[in-house]
Amino acid sequence: MGAIFSIASIKQLFKRPRGDAAIPSRHARSLFLAGEGAAEAASAFLLGLRYRDGAASGRALCRSVLGGSLVEGTYGCHFHLYVTPHPDDSHGIALCWSLARSDLRAAALVMLGRVANSCRKTIVVVDGEEMGIVLRYTTTL
Repeated sequence: MGAIFSIASIKQLFKRPRGDAAIPSRHARSLFLAGEGAAEAASAFLLGLRYRDGAASGRALCRSVLGGSLVEGTYGCHFHLYVTPHPDDSHGIALCWSLARSDLRAAALVMLGRVANSCRKTIVVVDGEEMGIVLRYTTTL
C-alpha cells in the first residue's frame, strides 16, 4: 500500500496575471460568513488566478470560492473551489490551502490529500501572493 502526490499537469501550474487580466469576471463570486474579511480578500486573490497554458491570459482556476469555518470544519482546508459562478450549481473541484494563512506540514498535506482523494477533488496550494500549484493524491493497494 502506498500513496503518491503528483502535479496534476505541468500545464496546470498557475500564476496571478498582472493588470486588468487579474480582475475576476463579474460572474465570479465568493461566499463567506459575515465578519471574515481576511477570507474575502484571499478569495479575491483565488478568483484572479489563471492556469498557465497556451492562451495569453490563461483560463480561470475557479469561478466561485467557498470558505470560512464551515469549510474548515468539513474539509480541513481554507477554501473549496468551484467552476460555476455559484457553489450550489456544481460540486467543488478542489480543496485549497493558503500558506499565507497557516503553514502546511507533511502530515497535514497527507491528510488533506486523503480527504481530497475520497471526495474526488484536486488540491490547490497557494502562497497567497501570486502563485500556486495543483496536486493530485492517489493511493495504491
